[in-house]
Amino acid sequence: MPCLSRPWFVLSAFLILATICTAQPQVVNPNSPEETQRRNTGVAMLREAISSSRDLVQPVNRIYIEANCVPLLWDVDEPLARSLVKSLEERYRDLNRQVATLPRDQQNLLQPGFAMRRQVVSAVAAHDPALALEFLRSTRPTDARNPNEEADLELTLASQAARQNSKLAADLLRNASGDNSGMMVPALEQLYQADPAVGTQAAADLVGRLATANLSNRQSLFAAVQLLQMYGNAAQPAAQNGLAGQAGRNPVITSTGLQPLAQAIIAAAQKPDFPPDLQQMVQNILPTLQRLSPAQSGTVVPASKNNSGNNAVNDFWQQLNEVTAHGNVQQGIELAQSAPEEIRWQAYSQIANKLAGDGDFAGATELIQNAQIMPEQRQQLLENASRNAMWKAANQGLFEQARAAAANIEDAAERASMLIQMAQNAIGRKQPELARQLLEETRGLLPNPPGDLQDMNELAQLANAYISVDAARSSEILGSLVATVNQKLPALATADGFYWGQRSFMGNEMLMQAGSAAGMMREISNTLATLAVSNPDYSASLAGQLQRPEARTLAYLEIAQRLLAQSQQGPGQLRAVISGGVVRR
Repeated sequence: MPCLSRPWFVLSAFLILATICTAQPQVVNPNSPEETQRRNTGVAMLREAISSSRDLVQPVNRIYIEANCVPLLWDVDEPLARSLVKSLEERYRDLNRQVATLPRDQQNLLQPGFAMRRQVVSAVAAHDPALALEFLRSTRPTDARNPNEEADLELTLASQAARQNSKLAADLLRNASGDNSGMMVPALEQLYQADPAVGTQAAADLVGRLATANLSNRQSLFAAVQLLQMYGNAAQPAAQNGLAGQAGRNPVITSTGLQPLAQAIIAAAQKPDFPPDLQQMVQNILPTLQRLSPAQSGTVVPASKNNSGNNAVNDFWQQLNEVTAHGNVQQGIELAQSAPEEIRWQAYSQIANKLAGDGDFAGATELIQNAQIMPEQRQQLLENASRNAMWKAANQGLFEQARAAAANIEDAAERASMLIQMAQNAIGRKQPELARQLLEETRGLLPNPPGDLQDMNELAQLANAYISVDAARSSEILGSLVATVNQKLPALATADGFYWGQRSFMGNEMLMQAGSAAGMMREISNTLATLAVSNPDYSASLAGQLQRPEARTLAYLEIAQRLLAQSQQGPGQLRAVISGGVVRR
């Protein structure tokens, strides 16, 4: 029996977008007492988070704090930011040594630390590409899980460095492997914009290297094919990659410059040992190969069509898409009835979603009830239609219709999440009373105290939504959640690793990015940060009540990030508060 996915969480993005679009921008006076208070509290929280990091033992935790502080600090205290970059290099050496001593399952808990390198590289590259490259190369994972990651990071750095240091960017491009060729074209384009001469030479070097590479290798072939797809059509040199406004200029690589690469691809494809699974990649650019090297390309044999089964399925979906877009419901039903049993429910789903999206929820329900599908599939499609109808109505401000549709969702936690986002939509539409009603309805669906982590997250989201319509209720929920964290974390630490090896702690220290403990803090920290915008002192006070230092530091950091993002004050006023020997190792 097929496993049916639940797309409601994807659709929620549309509601969030609608909320953002309907909210009115606020004019902020950076010198107002409120902004000054927010800024001062944010700086104090940032300073506390950095200072607290010296008491952390686990390198992965120190990395999380310091990596998040680097972009916040650079414009307000560059020496301190640079000192954090050097501190991070040492932390990564510690992390590599630690990983080498751990079993595989525990190594996985530390991988988020390595993922933070991208954030640091990006933040530093905006100011000092050479330092970013030094950091990148000195912090490579000893046991790289993804071999493409390093090539990707170097090419991303090349894109960022192009305007400040074209030589460094060109060197990175010349030495880049084909392991992440998807980043080559953006880097090449950025370099060409910054310095056309250097960009043209780097492109020629790149073509020459690929033309002599082993094009039976998937990554090398993909890199070569990408360059031909991008620059093989001289009339549109850059528009294909979304680089708007550049279609009228000369391409980085001309058709003449691409000929050696086209000839090398054709020669590779003609070899008896050329992998059959790479033939389709060559077929996709056959018109370009024929234009660049007409004498040779005739010997490339088109791939045989032996996938008639796949073609039949593709033809069916093409027909259904056409009917859904331009036909009538009866035509769609007839198509769905003729579909193979294994995809019939998906066909009905597409038609029902179309009806629900057009406002005909009753018609969608009737269609699903009469569909020739399994009961489990029918229930899933009914709920999907309810979700679509709810989002559609909410985005149009038809909240009663939206609430009626949401009532068909059986899972109380999901229904609560939908009501919360509906309330946020109402807040964006300046309907606070309706929002309060929706949140009160949500509160009745959620257990108090929370029974599990999902309940905690839902309650934190509820408190977040309450902030703008009922601050007292928000504070009440948040205070209760902080008390729950203080109660549950010691118990979680005691049982850590006992159940199927699931861990939230390492060496008696709570991990900030992995496990249930971090999950417990995620929504609460976010809500404390939201509260800090309107009531920074109270938010900081609540964060201070968290007993575990790791949890408290997490909350302080998120509050600092939110408040400093709100601040529009110049760097001078911040520097005096932040600096002064905060980083202690």
